[in-house]
Amino acid sequence: MMKKFVERTYLFFFLLLAILFVYITADFDIEVTQKAAKSGYELLPQKELVTVPDASAPQGIVQEYVWEIRGVSEAYRELIFYSYHQNIEVFLDEEPIYRMAADSKNPFGRTPGCVWNSIMLEESDNGRTLRVVIVPVYQKAVDRAPDFYFGTKFDIVKDRIRADVPDMILGVLAVLAGLIFIVFTLYNYRNAEIDISIWLLGLFAVQLGIWKLMDTAAVKLMFPGYLSLSIAPYLALMLVCVPLLLFLKELFRSRESIVWYVGCFISLITAAVVLILQFTGITDMSETLVLVHASLAANLFLALVMVIREVHEVGWNPKLKRNALCLTVCACGFALDVLLYYLLGWQQNTLIGMTCFMVYIFVQGYFSMKGIRQLMNVGMHAKAFERMAYHDQLTGLYNRTAYDVYVNSEEFRPEHCIVVALDLNDLKKCNDTLGHEKGDLYIRESAQIIEHIFGEKGKCYRMGGDEFCVLIPNGSIELCKKLVSGLKEMVDDFNRQSEDVFMEIACGYVVYDKRLDYDIRDTSRRADKMMYQEKFAMKQK
Repeated sequence: MMKKFVERTYLFFFLLLAILFVYITADFDIEVTQKAAKSGYELLPQKELVTVPDASAPQGIVQEYVWEIRGVSEAYRELIFYSYHQNIEVFLDEEPIYRMAADSKNPFGRTPGCVWNSIMLEESDNGRTLRVVIVPVYQKAVDRAPDFYFGTKFDIVKDRIRADVPDMILGVLAVLAGLIFIVFTLYNYRNAEIDISIWLLGLFAVQLGIWKLMDTAAVKLMFPGYLSLSIAPYLALMLVCVPLLLFLKELFRSRESIVWYVGCFISLITAAVVLILQFTGITDMSETLVLVHASLAANLFLALVMVIREVHEVGWNPKLKRNALCLTVCACGFALDVLLYYLLGWQQNTLIGMTCFMVYIFVQGYFSMKGIRQLMNVGMHAKAFERMAYHDQLTGLYNRTAYDVYVNSEEFRPEHCIVVALDLNDLKKCNDTLGHEKGDLYIRESAQIIEHIFGEKGKCYRMGGDEFCVLIPNGSIELCKKLVSGLKEMVDDFNRQSEDVFMEIACGYVVYDKRLDYDIRDTSRRADKMMYQEKFAMKQK
């Protein structure tokens, strides 16, 4: 019960955040206005930052960079820089030529996010003053001085991608690995032996990959103007631990422990709090990163606690050693990333934690899929033996053993069940005159016709020799008459095409009647009696 509740709550939040991302992408852009110009590129000298007090600004200050434009030798030039939760205005001799800020109608925060800005300059701008005004939205953006790039946008994109290649590779690999796990689970969903919990590892990998991929400057440079690209990493990171914990608990003997669900609820409650703070305007999503980091730390701690508990209860085993080692490495990598972020002020993400989690994903994915394949092979062998035990080898229909198991099972209800008894006429004569190969052909062709006519309505059995039986649950005599009529037509079609084997099938059918029948066997005896009457009539003809 608790597992289903957590899984459904997680899926609700997952779909909610996905819809939120699509909604923001479709309806909210960053407000960018720019004086139109053609492209052309050259490096401009960077000036020192000038900080001007401004009581109306979100953080009480406005930051400015000022250049005197010189040396633009060709038609046009472009200045490109990356802003981090900062509103931007650019002036040429006090003439505004560029503005970038959050959409005034945007209910998702006052920040434009992390954005690449592109300023076009003309040759006629030589000698004019270029002033870049930066307004930090958050306190953490005050000390973020942008790097100014000059050159073709293609070259800058190429260099930026080259710098972010490790992050992008890890992100793409995580998404691909997750999709493989999910598709593998969906493809084998009907296989009873598959452990469908591997799809949870797939969801964890996909969310982790989206977080890493969307958090790269290269992606924002390739797809400029989308506020959702700045929000996507937060959305992906908030719930990333829920599928991981639900996957992990299936590997432990203490899988029903409430501790696993405590970790899940921490993530779900954190996501709810972040969204409430965002929509009420108390604080923006990007300002609640510390809550998300605290939630991740708590979940990793709980996972390590459960490892220690498992060791205490069952001792070491290869699976537990693998889990303990991988989780410890992941926790250390995550802790190091967080320390570098908060204590040393490293604003760029490191690859340590992500690399550790990727190793964990591939190790767990490999051993999980290997175990599933082994179980599936065992299951296929078991199904083969089961088929041999419950199916007739010549016709492929159910045999008498399967009939006895079914009518004695709890799922079988004789009420409104129709029993159809069938018998092949002159099978012995066919064997004696044409040989047993033709006799087997007679049986197989008859079985195919019986399965074709009755298979969609009921279960078909070869009771032995030339005897067959069909059980039709919740059937009617009128329906059965139509089916028997169709059977006769197919037998006639066979005889018109056959050169040697002559087919004739006697048939009797009755519905279970509690006034006449003690059980379904009494119904079968009445159907047999009707069938033998028809068999006698056929022989008289």
